[in-house]
Amino acid sequence: MIRLGLERHLLGSHGLVTSSMQEAANRGKDAGRCPACGRVYQWKLLNHVARDHGMTLKPAHLSYKCTVCTATFGMYKQFENHVYSAHSVVAKRVMDKKNTPSSPSSRSNDSLLKPLKINDEITIIPQPAKPTTRSGTSQGRGK
Repeated sequence: MIRLGLERHLLGSHGLVTSSMQEAANRGKDAGRCPACGRVYQWKLLNHVARDHGMTLKPAHLSYKCTVCTATFGMYKQFENHVYSAHSVVAKRVMDKKNTPSSPSSRSNDSLLKPLKINDEITIIPQPAKPTTRSGTSQGRGK
């Protein structure tokens, strides 16, 4: 769904389509409010903008740069995944320094789930670990 302010602005003002918008359109899931006329579309928003408003759509070449390291990404979701996976070790180290070494209680596990501000642009919000299932188990299968 096209709902992000930047994506709507790029589409409505400049006729630029981000890679995530194009992916959604390819899957028939480009829903959202038309930035030109305000009508809401459940799908084919990009088609509407091009056809009904005569806009020439062009790909937007955006990049998202990590301020902790030198990594650059073409899609925001990839950037977000990078921050959580690559820099969560940094978050754990900082959190470990804050915890007293003499108290390995359950409170220290709770503190690892608190958001950690790396800098003004990046805050890591740890997610609780999801239980993993082993392949070959009879979970969800009949006898």
